[in-house]
Amino acid sequence: MSIRLRLAIWYAGFLAVVFGLSAPLVYVTTEATILSGMDHWLTPTAVRLVAALESEYSQIYPAPISAQSLSELTPPGVLTELLDRNGRPMEESSEPKGPSISVPDASFATAWWGTPSSFTAIADGHRWRAVLAPIPGDQEPRGFVVVASSLQEADEALSRLRLMLIAGAVTLPILAVAVGWWIARAGLHPIEEMSETARAIALSQGLGRRLKVGKSGDEVSRLARTLNEMLASLDAAHETQRRFVADASHELRSPLTSIRSNIEFLQRALDAPTEVRAEALADVEAELERLTRLTSDLLLLAKADAGYRMEMDKVDLRALVLETHRQKQAPASGVTLELGEVQPARVVGSSAWLKQLLLILLDNALKYTPQGGRITLALGREAGQAVLRVSDTGIGIAPEDLPNIFERFYRADKARARDEGGSGLGLAIARWIVDAHGGEIEVESQPGKGSTFTVRLPAV
Repeated sequence: MSIRLRLAIWYAGFLAVVFGLSAPLVYVTTEATILSGMDHWLTPTAVRLVAALESEYSQIYPAPISAQSLSELTPPGVLTELLDRNGRPMEESSEPKGPSISVPDASFATAWWGTPSSFTAIADGHRWRAVLAPIPGDQEPRGFVVVASSLQEADEALSRLRLMLIAGAVTLPILAVAVGWWIARAGLHPIEEMSETARAIALSQGLGRRLKVGKSGDEVSRLARTLNEMLASLDAAHETQRRFVADASHELRSPLTSIRSNIEFLQRALDAPTEVRAEALADVEAELERLTRLTSDLLLLAKADAGYRMEMDKVDLRALVLETHRQKQAPASGVTLELGEVQPARVVGSSAWLKQLLLILLDNALKYTPQGGRITLALGREAGQAVLRVSDTGIGIAPEDLPNIFERFYRADKARARDEGGSGLGLAIARWIVDAHGGEIEVESQPGKGSTFTVRLPAV
């Protein structure tokens, strides 16, 4: 069942329940209003008749009252009856004689104590509204006056009202379903358009398409805007994945091609000199090492994309910097690795991954700093943050390359980086490590003058 039909049915059901509860209330209230209005008219009439008739009674036994005199005291359209103290009819105003009104015992009991009582009786085939008023005596009423008016016209009006309410109970749900269907269709039309567009995007895989955003600013417009943001994120992720797969394929193809070529050479040149064969085997070993490192980096980034969480603890960053500096001394490279100012600093993180971050930054600096250059490793504290800096006097980075150096497989100097055995994943891994620790990493560089990588981590 569609949402549109469900909304229409719910709307119709709600109106049916409301109408079903209110229709009887309307009918009962209307009838009570009619009866109350007649009571307010009949009661004063009965009281006036009682006052006029009191003088006609003797102290011992009521005198007879003529129909003519009683008719003169009765308003038009009103039936009047006189009852003795036992409730038997004595005289009436109607000529010819009208129907006799049967008075219920409860009304007699109320009127006996001096209070006029109203009631509804059936006579002559239809209902009458009547008031029974006592004629006061010494100890008990001398008699009673019944003043009645026909409810025939009121009952006809109530009958028409009843038919209207029944017709409304039948037609209102049908009308409510139609109106609810139209309202739901109008309200859900933007969602239907969004569904069709989303289906088209799914079938065509065209993540570049966007949903139409209305100008109303309502919930549907906000939903469309949110979905467009999600589509943009998916489009960017899809493009990144596509580029990543393409770059990974290219990077894996190079060492595999080199290994295959060397193995084919060794198979053909079985009688080649030992030096030549050793050189080919050395190339195979180097490419295998490069392939192993590339595979390891790819697996690491795959773990990062899958939501890998590091085990965090308090880390003495100063001790970690000093340890890494001692292990990374490489005098044979012709590059001086200096230790700048190293202030005490502690962070919450993973000691192993923070050390990996330091090694990546130092390896990157060593790779692009020529002989005779200098690399400086420093640690400080600024505004509640531990600030780690790795500076070098290397070849630097071109301004157009700076925004992209943390992307996967990006190389500012592609040919030289591949010759150095780089995979293009080191800085991408470094940024992931920094992000996992809630920090920031940035770089400043000038071509020919060197680069400075700055990492800021929350200190404790």
